[in-house]
Amino acid sequence: MTDAPAPDRRGYALALGLLVAGAVSLIVAYGRTWSTTTVGGSGLPTLMVALSGTDLTPAGVAVAVLALAGVAGLAATRRAGRILIGTLLVLAGLAVAYVAWDFSRLWSTTLGVGDTIRTLVSEKAGVDVGDPVTTVTGWWVVGVLAGLVVAAGGLLAVATSRSWPEMGRRYERHDAPSGARPEPRARSAWDQLDEGIDPTVEQHDPTAHDTSADPTLGAGGEA
Repeated sequence: MTDAPAPDRRGYALALGLLVAGAVSLIVAYGRTWSTTTVGGSGLPTLMVALSGTDLTPAGVAVAVLALAGVAGLAATRRAGRILIGTLLVLAGLAVAYVAWDFSRLWSTTLGVGDTIRTLVSEKAGVDVGDPVTTVTGWWVVGVLAGLVVAAGGLLAVATSRSWPEMGRRYERHDAPSGARPEPRARSAWDQLDEGIDPTVEQHDPTAHDTSADPTLGAGGEA
């Protein structure tokens, strides 16, 4: 009979590490300023409106929370559950990476996130800003990479989780081999009383060696 393959602890640790790293990077990236818009000028008071990635879309933090929950889920579940969780993490990671990349394409237009920037700036300024001057930072790049890291962790879980260690196994009872006989339990005084035996009287052990029947031993027990 062949031995069971050893659990893939390295792949297990790598997948969980990718998910944690991706989640932390998403929280950091989406918490930073992605765009800064200047309102006013030409003799009017100037107002600088900074918007973070979370202001523009809550997807980054939501996927970060999902990735951290996925770490706990992958540790607690087994094969089918791990494949399901891993698949969800792949889709979520790719989605949030696309959202960040989409920001780089549309921030200067009147579509998508570009329209969102103008709407939020107008709300903060209290006036319709029309076509304001906006600059962007590079934190959206970190958002793209962080989403891909989360997706990589989920993909690794789907591909290798069948050979990962399972948390529940260490708590399972290890039964004795099928051919092993259980050791006899010593009888207590109560057991002997139930059987009608006086526990205060020394009982004869049938397995003890009877020296009187041994011809090799002389009188007094000498050989």
